[in-house]
Amino acid sequence: MYSVIVPLILFPFLFGEVYLSDEGAALVRDLLDKYPKYIRPVKKESTPVVVTHRLTPIQMIDMDEKNQIIMIKCWLSQRWTDEYLSWDASLYNDITQIQVPIVEIWQPDITLFGSVSDEFQRHYDTDAIIDSDGTVTSLQPFVIRCTCGIDATYFPFDEQECKLKFASWSYDIKFLDMLADNKSDTDRFVPNGEWELVGMPIIRSEEKYVCCDDPFPDITYIIHLKRRSLFYIFNIIFPSFLACVLVAVGFYLPSDSGERITLCVTSILSQFVFLTVVGEFMPPNSEYIPHLQRYFFVSIGLVVVSAVVTASSLSMHFKGPGCEEAPRWLKQFAFRFLARITCTEVRLKGRFTSSYLRSTRSARRNSITRNSMATYSGGEDIPLEQQNNICMDQEKSGPETPIDCETRLMSKPTVMNNRGNVHYRVERHVDNLDIEVYEKRLREWREVARIMDRSFFIFYIALLVLLVTGFLSSIAISASNKHRLAAQESH
Repeated sequence: MYSVIVPLILFPFLFGEVYLSDEGAALVRDLLDKYPKYIRPVKKESTPVVVTHRLTPIQMIDMDEKNQIIMIKCWLSQRWTDEYLSWDASLYNDITQIQVPIVEIWQPDITLFGSVSDEFQRHYDTDAIIDSDGTVTSLQPFVIRCTCGIDATYFPFDEQECKLKFASWSYDIKFLDMLADNKSDTDRFVPNGEWELVGMPIIRSEEKYVCCDDPFPDITYIIHLKRRSLFYIFNIIFPSFLACVLVAVGFYLPSDSGERITLCVTSILSQFVFLTVVGEFMPPNSEYIPHLQRYFFVSIGLVVVSAVVTASSLSMHFKGPGCEEAPRWLKQFAFRFLARITCTEVRLKGRFTSSYLRSTRSARRNSITRNSMATYSGGEDIPLEQQNNICMDQEKSGPETPIDCETRLMSKPTVMNNRGNVHYRVERHVDNLDIEVYEKRLREWREVARIMDRSFFIFYIALLVLLVTGFLSSIAISASNKHRLAAQESH
């Protein structure tokens, strides 16, 4: 009994499904058998096909700043009316919608202008949704790879606007018109670690080309992206600031340490490394110079000036015992002006070079006595040339060698009976050296060098902090103001 009742209950549903499937196949066959695939789907030639276009950005794949190319994944939607694909739903069991491969019907040749893809692809082979009134909806996933003008003036606080322009390649406004779908939004955009999608303004315009008399309509989507700058702050800007701080540490080191020039050279090399890293993100053009590169140029120049000041202070610190006195204007500038500004105490008391001066004096006396004059036992001062002649004559007349002769002459007691003698004058000058005068001169030079180091240390730290905070904050403020004005103009 159950075997009879169950088939009777399921019979209408089973045969209804078969009937509906047959009706759908008959509908597709009736629509596509004599369908004019390669002509515009209008029965009156003067009627333009109106295409409603929509773009939904999904994910930011890549932004190639150097080559000025953007790659973004999005969804495209195109909707138009095909007068050859309408039917009476009552004749086909109330079927109001069908899906057919898009390659089987006419579709507009709307193309992305500025595409840099290897193939000039305008669609994917997806199915088109067709309603009974002839409305065709084409939903297609698309990976856009096109040009995008990069303005890196405010890098890494920059905002970029990539314009995606869609238009027909062969139909002007008499044959095809374009409208922007108001459902275009950015709600499905996947957050990106480097870029933030601020908005997507849509502009419809008409443009004339040299090929045709009538304009071509187009829809332009402006992808407004804002760079997330935290990565570059912690990996480029902050390390470069620390490298510049090393120069200030060099001014704090004593001059005798010998590491100050090394710190300056290391800082300059690190600044060039960071400048090279930033240059890899910049497009190779000469239209503008990013402000961050200008910051590195200024910091490099500041380090170079610091190296020059360091070399000057080291030269003052390591003056020899026969140095000249420090100029009066330099001492007044250092002791009265720089010392007061930097609150540095002037220290000119103490004895710290007497032993050095005494040893230098002894060395000079021995050198002068040995090379300037030799004396002979007769009580007369004999120049060195006459000694050589005497030794040569004795060599010819006797067995004594020139070396023994010179030794004997140098070992004779010296008799200073002639005040006009060169030996006497030099010895008298060396004996009368005033060690206190030279100590005072060395103290003054070293104190000038110390005060200049302390002054430039404070000046360098203040200028460096002002450079980093003021320069980078001005970049951020200028960038935000620029794009705010641009947004107001677009609205």
